Amino acid sequence: MWEHIEEFGDLHTVLYAEDCIVLHLETPWPTDSPVPNGCVLIPDSGLLTTNTKSLVAAKSALTEVKIRGALFAGCVEFKSSESLQDAVGQLLRATQKICIFHNRNAIYNLIRLFPNAKILALLHDLARHVIEEDEPYVNPLEPLVESSLLTDVIGSVGWINSGVLRISWVTLLAIFRTCPLVEVDSLETFIALSGFEHLRSLTVSFSQLTDVSGELGRVLETWPRLEKLHLDSCSGVRLSTINTRCRRLTHLGLVNSEVSAEGGTSTIASFRQLEFVQVSVSIERATFDVFLTAISRNLRTINCLDDNMTSWFLSLCFCGPVLFPRLENICLVTSSPLLKLNITPSDLWDVLKAVPALRYLVTDSYDLRVFVENFWEPRGRVSLLWCDCVVCGVEEPRLKAIWENFDMI
Repeated sequence: MWEHIEEFGDLHTVLYAEDCIVLHLETPWPTDSPVPNGCVLIPDSGLLTTNTKSLVAAKSALTEVKIRGALFAGCVEFKSSESLQDAVGQLLRATQKICIFHNRNAIYNLIRLFPNAKILALLHDLARHVIEEDEPYVNPLEPLVESSLLTDVIGSVGWINSGVLRISWVTLLAIFRTCPLVEVDSLETFIALSGFEHLRSLTVSFSQLTDVSGELGRVLETWPRLEKLHLDSCSGVRLSTINTRCRRLTHLGLVNSEVSAEGGTSTIASFRQLEFVQVSVSIERATFDVFLTAISRNLRTINCLDDNMTSWFLSLCFCGPVLFPRLENICLVTSSPLLKLNITPSDLWDVLKAVPALRYLVTDSYDLRVFVENFWEPRGRVSLLWCDCVVCGVEEPRLKAIWENFDMI
């Protein structure tokens, strides 16, 4: 889902921003008009950065340009300020992409406020989406807006839980009536999806470990254009099956899953286009090493979601010679010291050489953070982030109290 915010600049810059708005202009800023106070224009990228107060003040001037997309980070709920809600609704009524970091707006209010939006992305969502309590008078059989253009509602709760939104069942039904979606909740539904031959992205998540060995290959065979695949709680997964059927795959997530042993390694050694990998799997060490070696030249992001995956990845870096020349983003979900990961401090010098393009490291490991802060050259080139979002952590008790009495999706 992070691809939806790439056009707005650096993800890590806006992640913890407060009262930040980034507008992606579709038409150039008029050369004879000064940029409004409180706004910063980056002409080469077509991005204009501002805050809520300046947006309201610059409403008239901003109506002169067409806005392709908008990103809000750390902003107040729109309806908390009548002037803000009016400005946002007027300026972005025709905008097709709305992305909000640390969203505090009910999703049904957003759908009404942005009736022409095609993509609504709520990242690190902090809002309460319970339409049956907020609007008990609304007819549950009618769509939220007429003739909605909405095609994608996506979101996340926290840093790692991509693809998850806490939404009450009645609210979800209201969204379905406004934006019909496909839900994969059983193997039968999974098989039926094979009719969508132009599918580009697929996430399959089960509540408990489910064997997909018989269905996965058969279904993927009908999706030669698939570019992104995320499997959660799936067993019987064969990397060779994914590789031979999904030649265009750039993103692969294998979480809480089991990868079957492969007799040979040649069929998993040709994942040439993978740029993003997220792993927390039961897998043979040899298979893991061959897989990562095969994708090392093009890999840009890797998320290792447990101690085992973290240890294996770091070991591959210093035991090499495996070089990850384009790897910019590394997430190692561990708080363990190096010794527990079977890594020595001297090994980290070889890790440094294996990832020369590293820009962002997400980890709770004190040892790793200290090494990067003190020895990575040039100093300050690598930004360090914690595994858990600080803002979401502060809000978690409030959100937990809200949702404990609701069935949610």
